[in-house]
Amino acid sequence: MPDSRKKERNEKLTELFGKAFEFINEYSTWSGISRLANHILEKNHSIDCEEVIRLLDEETGLQTRRHSMTFYNPAL
Repeated sequence: MPDSRKKERNEKLTELFGKAFEFINEYSTWSGISRLANHILEKNHSIDCEEVIRLLDEETGLQTRRHSMTFYNPAL
């Protein structure tokens, strides 16, 4: 890997770790994750990305990025 790509990769990783720290350092984030986890455990089926986003947005006030994925209850 060229040095310029390594530098860019390291910069992106540093940015990602910084954003992750900001995310987990907020009480509302943990509250939202707990609410989401409880919701998933109470469901008898998978929930889609839009439902995850809605729950996190309601709890944290964050405008969660939209992705196309489905979250599954591993106990099923």
